Amino acid sequence: MRIFLVSFLLAMTTLPSVAQWDRQYKPTSSGSWIQDKDFYLFTLMEQPAVRQTLQKDPALQELLTERQNLVSQATGKHTTTPQVAVQKFTWTPEEIGKVDSALQRLDLKDLAREMRRSGYWIRYAGLPDTALLRTAWEDAARWLNRVIMNYTTNKGFRYAGIDSATFAPSSQVTTEALGETLMILWHHMDRVTVFFQPGLELALDILFINNRDEAGRFEPLDSTNREAYAKAGKTDWARFPYSAIVLPGEGPENDWAMSPVGKYRCQLGEEAYRAGKAPFIIVSGGFVHPFQTPYCEAVEMKDYLVHTLGIPDEAVILEPHARHTTTNIRNANRIMLRQGFPSDKRVLCVSTAGQAAYILAPFFAGRCKFEMGYVPFTDVKQEDPFSLSYKIEVNSLQMDGIDPLDP
Repeated sequence: MRIFLVSFLLAMTTLPSVAQWDRQYKPTSSGSWIQDKDFYLFTLMEQPAVRQTLQKDPALQELLTERQNLVSQATGKHTTTPQVAVQKFTWTPEEIGKVDSALQRLDLKDLAREMRRSGYWIRYAGLPDTALLRTAWEDAARWLNRVIMNYTTNKGFRYAGIDSATFAPSSQVTTEALGETLMILWHHMDRVTVFFQPGLELALDILFINNRDEAGRFEPLDSTNREAYAKAGKTDWARFPYSAIVLPGEGPENDWAMSPVGKYRCQLGEEAYRAGKAPFIIVSGGFVHPFQTPYCEAVEMKDYLVHTLGIPDEAVILEPHARHTTTNIRNANRIMLRQGFPSDKRVLCVSTAGQAAYILAPFFAGRCKFEMGYVPFTDVKQEDPFSLSYKIEVNSLQMDGIDPLDP
């Protein structure tokens, strides 16, 4: 109980941020964008030096053996459904506590240093190394449990209408897919050498069979936005009152590629750009509405801005992952922080009047605090009925796997 209470309090409370993250940080790659964004702690733990340290701990090896046995049982003579077999790989409070104890006694200073440099745990930067590791692990275990349970029961989603399982959990297609997933895990058991890997592989495979790879689409953004990022490095920021114009997406509730409201937002963004308000437009929005849409809001907005409204391609930055207004702002902030946009300049957020008023309302700040644990902006001001300006909150860098489609 203590473990989950601590995680809940940390999620609802912003710890003092300590500016230890490295703007030049290059993330380690596991070969899976989904893993690296949803479970970056595990990617770091799979690196040789850390992996060897974890493998030497008897308690962690015991947990690994238990999970290897679960794989063998699940692929042997079936006494239960694949759905139930998969759910056994979630982490119990007692098991999470065992890992907590191991992380406290092992020498993992280098891992903690890498975590701090990444900025992905910026909200926990004020914690000592052991508490940082423990809190990050508890988060990762909780997120892994959510993926497994949510997508095998189709329950527990914050926004089920857009985030839920693609196939009914009890359907034949799901049963067969999960059964094959367990067999694939058994087939690759020689690669499973660290305590968290069986559950991690299952969680990633569950997202895979549901076509829930949104978090990895268009990655790496350094490549997707190559021309714009190169331009940012040569921009004379003093010429502009704002560092960027952020345009939140608006998805249609039908099979259209783009809604009329989304086009209005682009038109308003074009006006601000042509008025010289900022050198870049950041279009933000993923594959959201309707459920499992083939259209990405940001891609359609950029196409409209460039090919219909005539904005230069290198002036439009794609942020193709956000699923809500809260993360439109958070994700745009992450790009600006990582790409060295001037922190002393305000950001201009342009939208239709209804959404602009919504962002300015106290309710929106409350929603941000509830869902992310912080408000991703400070000193927000209304500029006109269609725009507001703000300063970036560095806590936007915090990765949050509670939403595996946009962590």
